[in-house]
Amino acid sequence: MSVTSAGTNNEPISFFVTRPDNIILTRNAINYYYGAKGQGQTNTYAIGLTDINGVSLQFGTVDAGSWLLDCDSGILTFYDDINSTNTGATVDADLNPPRISFWRYEGLIGNNTVMNVQDF
Repeated sequence: MSVTSAGTNNEPISFFVTRPDNIILTRNAINYYYGAKGQGQTNTYAIGLTDINGVSLQFGTVDAGSWLLDCDSGILTFYDDINSTNTGATVDADLNPPRISFWRYEGLIGNNTVMNVQDF
């Protein structure tokens, strides 16, 4: 993952994934809660996040850096300190980017029909 914000001076640290032609691959990721049916249901679009050593970073926990993936922009942001003594996880902007697995929408977005407007 590439760094967008290095997290200096208590700022959040942010990452994204790009192809060689600078297309952001994490853009249009399917939301974690898309299609969630109710309490106790499993989510088939879960986002998997680990540190560089394979330590799992569970969504919604402070020990995992309180991370959030903005599915529209493709930016993964950690809002808290990710160097946790509780989980042993380490993520930073220099040598330890996180690893991510996610579902992404591929296809047309928006109104894909062509309208022919005429005056009568």
